[in-house]
Amino acid sequence: MEINPIVTNQQIRATVRKKKTDKTDAELISQSIRDGNGHMMTEKSLGNSLKKLIRGRKYLVNMRSNIKKKLKSYDKDVCDVKSLQKTFKQTKNHLDNQIERIEEQIDSYNDEDIDILKSIPGVGNVIATGIRAEIGDIDKFKCRKALTAFAGLDPKLNQSGTVNSTGRLTKRGASALRYFLFMAAHCNICSNSVFTKYYQKHRDNGRSYKQAVCATSRKILEIIFVLLSRRKPFDDQFGQSKT
Repeated sequence: MEINPIVTNQQIRATVRKKKTDKTDAELISQSIRDGNGHMMTEKSLGNSLKKLIRGRKYLVNMRSNIKKKLKSYDKDVCDVKSLQKTFKQTKNHLDNQIERIEEQIDSYNDEDIDILKSIPGVGNVIATGIRAEIGDIDKFKCRKALTAFAGLDPKLNQSGTVNSTGRLTKRGASALRYFLFMAAHCNICSNSVFTKYYQKHRDNGRSYKQAVCATSRKILEIIFVLLSRRKPFDDQFGQSKT
């Protein structure tokens, strides 16, 4: 079984002494399983080499972006920083080569789930592979709301009596999955795709850019759940539905 560590951490915090040992951890995990938390591990869940490749690439890309910003700032520097510029350029070139090698490894992964994801507008090979790696086995999610919560794209709910209100996103989920979904949403916003009207509708209703992007990301994720569950490629009717 696989259990979200947030669940066990909350159980530890609920104890009076907040005692944390191997024995208490084992007892809490056992109790959590008896309470019905977690889901059964599958072969797809255990195969996390693809996830490590995807996250490693994301880390190196972020590192390369920071180096590019630093190099740009040196262009306006009045001091003599040629030696630093040379070092950073060499580091950037090295990262370029390493990222290219990782992407070649990522391209070698190919299965039905990735092909289905690539049928969605705005979802290229890297984004599709990243989403596939983060979600793993779609069968472990009972419904699309469970997948939305897994990604941390569900809104916080505040209820008092008969008054209900929703706030910001919980973001208590896979941050890497949210990243790839935001990238997919951004690609759709920049092009005239089936999701562009959905994004624009939220903007016309007074939502900010970030709120509209989050809504579009959640829409894409809900459609991903349907496509992977039914084993069918994307069709324009999914983007036009009111799911």
